[in-house]
Amino acid sequence: MVLTDYGKTVEEQIFKLPEKYPNISIYHSVVMPNHVHMIVGIQNPIDGGRADPSGRADPAPTESLFDRADPAPAELLSHRADSAPTVTRKTLGQMIGYFKYQIVKALDVSNLWQRSYHDRIIRNEKEYLTVWEYIDTNHLKWELDRYYTRR
Repeated sequence: MVLTDYGKTVEEQIFKLPEKYPNISIYHSVVMPNHVHMIVGIQNPIDGGRADPSGRADPAPTESLFDRADPAPAELLSHRADSAPTVTRKTLGQMIGYFKYQIVKALDVSNLWQRSYHDRIIRNEKEYLTVWEYIDTNHLKWELDRYYTRR
């Protein structure tokens, strides 16, 4: 998919997110004409605790489910509090809000984004690979989208 100038700005801001939030990693993303998909890994220790991708502290322990370099890094599903940097706790919602704000500011537009966002916690390798594949192939289905218009 060829990105417009708006799309390029969105992609640029995706890559800048880990600069603002050093406790996150963007493992995969795609910018579509009317939405964005990202796999975001969050390492967020608080007082030695752990946090899941929603920002909630002390979830049930998740052991390393696989040891795979590509496309699913093991650290996405298995974090050790002592291996991640200590950072100020931010929720996924705060990060998404910042992301949306930076794009609106860069493009000098308003009403670009819908009010909320959709998220899901990836709990194992099978889910990770399913989401990865969806992101990888989503652009191929753009012409089937109800908002698609030929230019």
